[in-house]
Amino acid sequence: LWDLATGAERKRLRGPADNLRCVAVSPDGKSIVAGGEDGMVWVWVTDPTGPKTFCMKGHAGAVTGIAFVSADSLLTAGADGTVRQWDVK
Repeated sequence: LWDLATGAERKRLRGPADNLRCVAVSPDGKSIVAGGEDGMVWVWVTDPTGPKTFCMKGHAGAVTGIAFVSADSLLTAGADGTVRQWDVK
C-alpha cells in the first residue's frame, strides 16, 4: 500500500508465492482481491489494526478474471472454464 501524497510505501500485503493473473478493488475501497495461477482467490480487507488476509479455493486452474458485483459479492473466471460467485463476507 502506498501513500499517494508522498509516494512512500506504507504496508506490504502478504500473498501467494505464485504469479497473480488479475486484481480488483471493491466499490467501497475496503477490499482488494487477486486471482492466482494456482487457482486461489486472495482477499485483503482493510481493518483498523491492519489488513486481514484470507484466500478461497474454487478453480481447478488459474484465476483469469475478477470483478466485484457489489462490495460483498465477487465474480471470478478461471482457466478451468468456470465462473464462480463469492460472498466476500
